[in-house]
Amino acid sequence: MRAFKTLVEQAGDEIKSSVSQMDPAELDQLVEALAGARRIALHGVGREGLMMRALTMRLSIWGLMPTWWGT
Repeated sequence: MRAFKTLVEQAGDEIKSSVSQMDPAELDQLVEALAGARRIALHGVGREGLMMRALTMRLSIWGLMPTWWGT
């Protein structure tokens, strides 16, 4: 159980680090571009493919029209 807790804490620290480096203005531009897009194409293989597939599902739930290609 200790190893699991350590992994979760490490993942949280990595997310915090990534988010702290984001420029809020650029993030706003990304959100506006996605919201205004007629179609969104996503591609990925391996672990990245799984994340792109998850993002595709999330974008669909939000009412957008994503398409995913990958393995």
